[in-house]
Amino acid sequence: PMSALGRFLVTRGDSDIASFKTPDIRNVMVTAPYFHDGSAATLWDVIDHYNKGDGLQDPWLDVDIQPLALQEKDIDDLVGLMASLTSPSYRQLGEKELARQRQLSRTSRPQRDSARAFGPKPVQPKPPSS
Repeated sequence: PMSALGRFLVTRGDSDIASFKTPDIRNVMVTAPYFHDGSAATLWDVIDHYNKGDGLQDPWLDVDIQPLALQEKDIDDLVGLMASLTSPSYRQLGEKELARQRQLSRTSRPQRDSARAFGPKPVQPKPPSS
């Protein structure tokens, strides 16, 4: 789709194909849905996407992108960290949204790689020595 062209649609620079403005994560708990196309309903979905390395076959992505290899507790902790960055003025909304997303994450995780999330933590390969 056209939206996958990213900043290229604005700059027309080939290096901007599949590049997107990256917002900070302050108040991210209250800005669902996520990604440029709204395809991730929860922060768990966002982390699941990167955890399994989706897009590794995309020719526009950096070849050094690797799956995160996070386990379920790591994912929960990461969402908790992001939720803690919610401004006090959005605290009630953030708490309500965290509860909603947590419940949804327990019943619907289309991006989850269960073997990675619940299995033994994989050992990252060491780079080849020169």
